[in-house]
Amino acid sequence: MKKILLSLIPLLFAQPASAAGPAVVLTASATSSAPGSSPVACLLDAACQGSWTPGSADYGVDEGLFVQFEQPVAAQAVEIALPSPNKIESYALKVYVNGKTKDGQGKYYAAVKDEQNAGLLKIVRQDRPYAEPGMPLQEPIKSLFLKVDLAPPSSEAAEKIKIQKIRLMQGGQPVALTLPVLQPAQVSATSVLDPQTAYHPAHLFDAKADFAWSTDGKRNDGKGESARIRFATPQNIASLIVWNGYQRSEMHFHANSRVKSLELKPANGAAQTVALTDTMGAQRVALPAPLTGVSDLTLTIRDVAPGTKYKDTLISELRFVTPQGQILLPDADLPKPQAPATWSGLVDRSYSSFLFQPAACKDCAQDEFGVDFPRQRLRLRSDGSFVIYKYSEVQKSDSRESPTNQSADVLEGNWEPVPAGIRIFGK
Repeated sequence: MKKILLSLIPLLFAQPASAAGPAVVLTASATSSAPGSSPVACLLDAACQGSWTPGSADYGVDEGLFVQFEQPVAAQAVEIALPSPNKIESYALKVYVNGKTKDGQGKYYAAVKDEQNAGLLKIVRQDRPYAEPGMPLQEPIKSLFLKVDLAPPSSEAAEKIKIQKIRLMQGGQPVALTLPVLQPAQVSATSVLDPQTAYHPAHLFDAKADFAWSTDGKRNDGKGESARIRFATPQNIASLIVWNGYQRSEMHFHANSRVKSLELKPANGAAQTVALTDTMGAQRVALPAPLTGVSDLTLTIRDVAPGTKYKDTLISELRFVTPQGQILLPDADLPKPQAPATWSGLVDRSYSSFLFQPAACKDCAQDEFGVDFPRQRLRLRSDGSFVIYKYSEVQKSDSRESPTNQSADVLEGNWEPVPAGIRIFGK
């Protein structure tokens, strides 16, 4: 009995967020949004009206919505409410849970139509792709990415996809969420690495951990450089949530410098300094004393952990937390690059490769058809980012065979105009 009780202790202290209270949403973002779209946090709020549509010049393939929680959330399903009319097919959405398209048991994540409600999709698990209706989810959700993966036939493509609500369901009820609150703000910095559109301090609040504020390593190692946030209305701040360094990958994290100590100086109060850990992922940092009525706040780098390759010092994301535990997310505009005239028509569209050399399936019998289809898609976004999805599929016509094998590599980063056209750089 003693051994059984001891073995249960780790489980008691590792309960998913929904078992201990409202789940805290750290990030609710879109890869792009059309004018008039609601913030993604609105889609998670039952009382909020509106919908999201990708900000693209085409249907929005490879655009999507991303939600990240501070702790894993137990949910048996995720519901996606669509405004009426909405012609999206369930297979047009590709689902990533915790960054993966399959769970630990090898079941596929997929969106399927609800049998009782035509305006509702549900995220479930399946043994095979498109094998509706599917099974309840089992693994707690730390992050969710819904990506538009397929455009409808051209005759139906006049209206782009719209998503109205996203609900995590457990026991037939929506999971309670604590959502970040957007606060209008202006952001500037004493040092920004070129090109500034890629490393502007507004990236601290863009809800994308792959993009960051970077000081200019050609000037110094970042010590003494600062970012300034000016809120439209006064805010109360008790703690920070920080994604230190360059979170794009472990290689980027270690190659560049990270912040060891950060000073916070409100225009209406005394400065105080906090220490940051040299680790990837989000970290909560309590302030020595809460800040009250802050409209103008300067964050200054006082010490850094040097990178193995570059002197640039980066912070990828930053959130402020009120004494009541509410997350504040400054809503600041990012500068956008201007594409050369010859390239402007390619921005905010996805392009697929179509020339490839098929390779015979190595384990296919003579009476079967099998072939490898390598393909990739590139999207240049008007915010200065790009993404390339690289797929390799093995397809077999015999239903007795194992499900379609699919792998995907994601390359992403920024682009900037250069005399010869554009330059892309990133991961």
